[in-house]
Amino acid sequence: MIYYLKTSNREELYAALVSAGAAREIENEDGEKVYAFVEGAEFDEIGAIIAPLKRFVRDENEEVVFETRQELFAEASQEVLWSQDDELPARVSIGSVKIPFKPEEYKEVITDKPKTETVYEKVDGKDVAVARPLKMLSLGDVKAPKKEQALEEILIQEAVNEVLWEEGEELPEGTEVGEVKIVGQEAVYETKVVQVAVPAEYYTEEEVAESGDAYHANLRGVPGELAKDLPCICAPGNPVRVWWS
Repeated sequence: MIYYLKTSNREELYAALVSAGAAREIENEDGEKVYAFVEGAEFDEIGAIIAPLKRFVRDENEEVVFETRQELFAEASQEVLWSQDDELPARVSIGSVKIPFKPEEYKEVITDKPKTETVYEKVDGKDVAVARPLKMLSLGDVKAPKKEQALEEILIQEAVNEVLWEEGEELPEGTEVGEVKIVGQEAVYETKVVQVAVPAEYYTEEEVAESGDAYHANLRGVPGELAKDLPCICAPGNPVRVWWS
């Protein structure tokens, strides 16, 4: 497995590798500090990665637009024909359509993923994608997670058990043993919203830009117990690499 590493600078990268046990610091014959990796490890130090600059897609009210997806709403139903075993209505023949085919239906659902688009600038009259080093924060990173609506059932009135008139009691006039003395009643609850739904908050374009350039590297061939402590990220999509010598 390839692990994609991201730190704020080269020193932090190697400090993380040593701390996780994936590498150790040694001196070479010239007394220079170098790093020895665990057996089988393959390390690729990249540095900065230049990629197209992104921004959120916004509507006419400058609100962030979120991606949508199609969700199955109703299953497809197969066509059913009238058969010889059916009691045919008047003017209906065997083989006629009894229940027409109905395709599956989908509805559009808004996801939690904000839409982004590439930023372009005019260069010699042409639209050219703006390229910048990837930052420590990425557009679409969550600043504060969303909160689901939370409901609580509040007891308004406790349940009341039914009570019947019994022998030995002083019965009101016109009342017989076994008749209802106290009418039973179920408990009454009221649903109260204790936490309103709050959408996720994302880092803005300005906050991403201010987060500082990221320093990247690739690592493979290390045990999983070492990799779990490394600053790993998902692989950036089709970046233009700037190799460090």
